[in-house]
Amino acid sequence: MTTSNPLSDDDCKIFTVGSQQYCYIPITKVASTFLRRALPSRSFNIHTWNWFDTQGELPNPDTLRYLVVLRDPLQRWISGAVEFWSRAQPTGDWNTLNEHDTLFQQIEFDVHTQPQCDFLQNIDPTRTTWLWCDNNIENHPWFKLNGIQLNPVAEQDRNWGNSRPQIYFHNNQRFNQETPGAVASTPSAVIQRNLTGVLNSSDLCQERIRAFYQQDYDLIDSVEFS
Repeated sequence: MTTSNPLSDDDCKIFTVGSQQYCYIPITKVASTFLRRALPSRSFNIHTWNWFDTQGELPNPDTLRYLVVLRDPLQRWISGAVEFWSRAQPTGDWNTLNEHDTLFQQIEFDVHTQPQCDFLQNIDPTRTTWLWCDNNIENHPWFKLNGIQLNPVAEQDRNWGNSRPQIYFHNNQRFNQETPGAVASTPSAVIQRNLTGVLNSSDLCQERIRAFYQQDYDLIDSVEFS
């Protein structure tokens, strides 16, 4: 299991609730694309404790609170696997996918399937607000209760797993637009449908994934969600 910190220098976002500063810690495939755009915030390098691209007084490390959104590990794995495989290879018969496929044994492919706990190495859990991720995260009552007006985010900027733009492969290169001679990637909706279908019918696959993310399940069971 990977233990390196997957947060990039510009990932974290500092925002204010009243006089209290919060640092949003984004976890891939947990509404992070949406929230990084929607929160009225500034990018913060949590590794060096500096603003990423601005200047100003730095947050107090002893009083800064954190905002973390967690997601069901099984559902997040499906989303992360779709994200990886819709970009990883141009071909593959996803309609023949079954529970014995090697992808159900590897589990972690890249940062999108890295355990959620790996993203939380720099936070103080006693000063953390925990939210649960569902498909309606923008309407979570915590934002309204704290007077946070989220910025609008266009549908095409939300990175929905079942509607990722297709990419095209040619001579070991990838293109964002259809290119002569290039092979189109498998539509993400096809990958999502078949991954979900196998998991829904295979207790073995579900058990493998749950075992891999046991630390995430333990975290979810241990925190109090707002």
